[in-house]
Amino acid sequence: MKERKSILEESIKSLTLYSIVFFVLIFIIGIFVIKANYNEEISNLEKDYNEQINLSSNKYIKEEIKNIKKYLDAEYNYIFDSTKEIIDSTYNFINEYITTHENKQEALKFVQANTKYPIRIDVSNGIDPNYIYYARYMEIDDNQIVKFSIDEKKYQESQTIVALNNIKNLHNAQISNFKVRKLDDSFNFLGNEKWYCVYESKAFTCYDKNWWLALEFTIKEDVLKANLEEAKNKRFKSFLMQGMFLCFSICIGFVALWIFLVRKRREVKSQIELAAKHFDVALNKQISNFNKDKKLNNDFAFKEFRTLSYALLRFIRQIQTKDTNIKKQAYVDGVTGLMNMISVNESLKQYAKKDDKLLLFLFFNIDKFRVYNSMYGRHFGDEILKIVAYRLYANLKGLAIGDNEHLESLDYIKYDKYKFTQNKNKFECLARISADEFLLVVEVNKDEDYYAIAKNYHQKLTARSIKITSNDDLIEYEPFRINARIGCSLYPKDSEDLHECIGNADLAIENDKASGDTCVFVYTKEIGKQNEENLTLQRDIRNGIINKEFLLHYQPKVDCKTGKIIGAEALVRWQKGDTLVYPDQFINICEKSNLIITLGNEIIKMACDAQRRWLAKGLELKLSINLSTKQLLSEGIVHTIEKNIQGIPPRLIEFEITESFSIENATSKAIIDKIKKLNVGLSMDDFGKGYSSLSYLNDQDLDFDVVKIDKCFIQNIDTNERNRKLVEFIVNIIKYLNKRSVAEGVENIEILNFLKHLGCDEYQGYYFSRPVPENILLEKVYENGKN
Repeated sequence: MKERKSILEESIKSLTLYSIVFFVLIFIIGIFVIKANYNEEISNLEKDYNEQINLSSNKYIKEEIKNIKKYLDAEYNYIFDSTKEIIDSTYNFINEYITTHENKQEALKFVQANTKYPIRIDVSNGIDPNYIYYARYMEIDDNQIVKFSIDEKKYQESQTIVALNNIKNLHNAQISNFKVRKLDDSFNFLGNEKWYCVYESKAFTCYDKNWWLALEFTIKEDVLKANLEEAKNKRFKSFLMQGMFLCFSICIGFVALWIFLVRKRREVKSQIELAAKHFDVALNKQISNFNKDKKLNNDFAFKEFRTLSYALLRFIRQIQTKDTNIKKQAYVDGVTGLMNMISVNESLKQYAKKDDKLLLFLFFNIDKFRVYNSMYGRHFGDEILKIVAYRLYANLKGLAIGDNEHLESLDYIKYDKYKFTQNKNKFECLARISADEFLLVVEVNKDEDYYAIAKNYHQKLTARSIKITSNDDLIEYEPFRINARIGCSLYPKDSEDLHECIGNADLAIENDKASGDTCVFVYTKEIGKQNEENLTLQRDIRNGIINKEFLLHYQPKVDCKTGKIIGAEALVRWQKGDTLVYPDQFINICEKSNLIITLGNEIIKMACDAQRRWLAKGLELKLSINLSTKQLLSEGIVHTIEKNIQGIPPRLIEFEITESFSIENATSKAIIDKIKKLNVGLSMDDFGKGYSSLSYLNDQDLDFDVVKIDKCFIQNIDTNERNRKLVEFIVNIIKYLNKRSVAEGVENIEILNFLKHLGCDEYQGYYFSRPVPENILLEKVYENGKN
């Protein structure tokens, strides 16, 4: 055998490989992140450059123009505000100057010639109403009026010079060229706009009507391009530096890890070599001592190796003693001693198909096995299974069965007498595969009557009474007979898949399309087709639940005395496309596939949502919801109910539970008790249809509020005297026990009148209403309330 590398070497190699992969991934991710950041920065730079090149989108130019316009507007407003001060100060000076001179005309001319302000002094006959600036007036000799006003042309020219100097200071000369020009008097402004900007021929020109100026901006493309290239070079250098730093960091990390691994490898290797030397010497010496003295000498150098050696030797001894038991537990049924399903699967893998042979699969189901367990306990049921296994094995091997078959079956289990060693001559398997189900696989000739073989097994299994020998002197079991159903399937006739043949035999037992009599059922192609249809229907139902295709109809419950609607029963329907599917077409499939649990929980949710809608409209109707047996036995049913009734007064919710579940076992009573503690109503549904035991009506553990009398008693009480008396008796018992009675299936006035006469509390049926959608139910409730 080729020597394998040591665990230490493999670990070092694996760790090194993983480290390399890790550092490579870190490097790739790091480079990717750095490159992404670099690309993003370059993209932002180019985007900023393109925005600056395009004057219409250059945010810097826009901001500059905004500031210049703000300044020009402010300066223009200042012109009007400052004229008042200039004129007022000039007026006051002239007035004071003139009053000190005798010849006012001469004084006025002197002032006018020597004033530094752009003042106009005009002789006027009156006040000029069209003058836009501020002006003052003075009366002099001969009743002349002198107007003091601003010389508009001179004043605006002086202010324009100041404004032009100032706006040049607001210009950013780094990114654009800027020039200002005075507009000709012939220039036509756009409409009534006093300020607007035009972008054309890579120039951005703004026109100001107040100042009669044109401001022109042109971009410095060569400067911006140079700035962009410089910024890109800086970013590229930064990208290279980051990449080099990442590589350097990873190399340093890997070198440090490698140094650590080398040192650890030397240290661990030294320790392993030392330990191996001690363990080899100690173990070789202690094996003989252990086999001789049944103990180990405590002369190991290390405590860990003493413990390891002792544990190893003890484990070897345990393996030797328990090997048989381990195989038995894995491949043998613990109750009967027959093969289990694992053994069958292993055997079928080794089977080679023969041209002149068929494999006959017989699936045995013991009738009413659960009844035996319930009546006498599981131990009793196990003894029945042992006898069944013994009878099937004896028939398979052609053994005679004695009078003490129970004791013989126990001996077969105790001494491992069941043998199923496969040989080339005949393949055979006999196994218990579940609680009360057995599987026999036997090779038969093609021309052999396999139906007769199955009948023979049934006859041998059920012909004799079973006598259980009890270990308790106080208990003596009377002999009794069992019955069984057998499903048959053939390989490869019915299927090319061996495991599928097992399922085919199981399907045949409870399928109405199987051929045979009441105890032996043969698989047919029609069963397979029906099974495929059932699987398709299951898939459609599951999708229907997911897609919210199921809805509720409601059958009103009416008070027999008042005729008022006091509640309703929620009944599920399936809106499959344009077709409304009724429960009788899908409930059985749901029950068999456990979809009834999911569907039932969805019904609870839909019903409680409807009840909340009714409460919001001010209606208080008691809503009845049916609970299936599988749904009640599922985990979390109490939590599901509790969660969905939040916000609803519990008295307005009632759960209907079938009579058969109510009296089935202690488990059902415990579940009913938990539901009852939620303060919701409980109704025993279909009373009289199942066990019909009146004692359960008075069972304190069950404590139902309402008892529904099954419609099979109600529908013909108008013509059947016997049923009339039976219903009268049941109603009286219910009243005596202080519970409410509900009659199902009331279809005419005669039945209703009889129920009123008996004192029945409520009824429902086609006489008043079929199950209807929610909107129609509410219409009936409102109409019923008016009447």
